[in-house]
Amino acid sequence: MIFVMKILVTMTLLFLLSGSGRAEEAQVKMAGAARLDIVADAAVGKLESGELNAKGEVTRANWLAPERIPGSYSVQIPISHFAWKELIFSFTPEHDGQVTITLLGPWEPSPDGNLFKE
Repeated sequence: MIFVMKILVTMTLLFLLSGSGRAEEAQVKMAGAARLDIVADAAVGKLESGELNAKGEVTRANWLAPERIPGSYSVQIPISHFAWKELIFSFTPEHDGQVTITLLGPWEPSPDGNLFKE
């Protein structure tokens, strides 16, 4: 009886982890990169001199309104699932104020058009 219950639990977990057949749910995938979005409040103005001490890509957050783009950075770095990775990203704000830093996974659509849950 215990063996049968273990099989049922295992099959249920596999079914749930496979997406359970619902198309509207995001597919789950291990992320290959981490992303930092850095966005300054309007009072801060521009963020300049963005520098990364690790292998990665530094761009502006081009999905924001055009007037907000100079006060932003998006930093994407490759990650390992088996080790910590230290990085330093520095920038210079035009004025004092609040800057929001958000840690995310990469933005990546799946073949069915939904986003991966990474």
